[in-house]
Amino acid sequence: MLLGRLAVRAQTVADGATPGLVTTVTADATGQKLVHLINFSVQPQRFTLTVAGELYAGGTVLELPARTGLMLPLDVRLDGAVLRWATAELDEPRDGPTLSLRRGAGPGSALLETDRTVVVEDGSRTERTEGGVLVTWPGGADGERLDVRLA
Repeated sequence: MLLGRLAVRAQTVADGATPGLVTTVTADATGQKLVHLINFSVQPQRFTLTVAGELYAGGTVLELPARTGLMLPLDVRLDGAVLRWATAELDEPRDGPTLSLRRGAGPGSALLETDRTVVVEDGSRTERTEGGVLVTWPGGADGERLDVRLA
């Protein structure tokens, strides 16, 4: 194949996806990124995602219902932290050190690189890991907002 001979490699790879899933990454001038996932299929998709050779969300299996899409954050700078990734979309802008995520129906997670204390709402948990602070939450109502605050 011509692209292989030219050493062109895909920037995003969705393992386990069936035909109909489109993936791409956009970035601003400072390197903050959004991973765009669009499922044109009439079937839901379950897959892991690799972006620039790195497993997204630590290899978490992502789920995308039929004929839907997501824009997931990657390396987004916040006041006092970097949101390395999240399995939920960014929601409305918040003031100061608060991050707002739009949850899906299932459980989710996000990784924040910060030295600050991370405070989450009831039912959600934080755990300091080698890579930062891992925030996890149980399934809930699709589109429900989760606020994450840096103290």
